[in-house]
Amino acid sequence: MAYCRYRNNVLASSNLKNIVDYCEENKITYFTTMDFLYQAMISKMMSERRDSNPRP
Repeated sequence: MAYCRYRNNVLASSNLKNIVDYCEENKITYFTTMDFLYQAMISKMMSERRDSNPRP
């Protein structure tokens, strides 16, 4: 988190309990797993379709 703070980077974590306060206090943008899944869905990189025969 300190690296993101001083390098103006984005943090990726689903551990919101431990990062939210720090990120908000220090104006660090953060994304969760759900944010990435949502972006994959709207960009058509992923769909809701389930394959009945998934690849090994």
